[in-house]
Amino acid sequence: MRVAPAQIDAQNIYGKKSTKSLRQKIHDIFSLDLNGGSFRSFLFENLATMLAADIDISSILTGLEKEARTANSKQILREMQVEIHNGTPIWKVMQRHKLVAPHHLSLIRVGEESGNLPENLQNVNCPIK
Repeated sequence: MRVAPAQIDAQNIYGKKSTKSLRQKIHDIFSLDLNGGSFRSFLFENLATMLAADIDISSILTGLEKEARTANSKQILREMQVEIHNGTPIWKVMQRHKLVAPHHLSLIRVGEESGNLPENLQNVNCPIK
């Protein structure tokens, strides 16, 4: 019997066959309870608050990585740090990791370019909660 690539990891780790699709696994990662909410809500709330306090994005992501409870969340935050350190705009990093709906990306992009990113992240976070 052939097992789909998305199911191989779950089968190897747990010793049993997983019926979850890759899409379901991704949804599960972002729906995990992390400090009282989802990973996305946790990320956006903390980014908005700390950016408003003039803390640099690298320090924020490093701190959030230490607080993250899952390996997947830590990996995403680590990848975000590298991409941002290499000069990729925040909105492109969020697009690549599918952290927000496409229609919210423009709000984040405008916020980043205009210096209103903390406020715009809060606005994006409202529907996520």
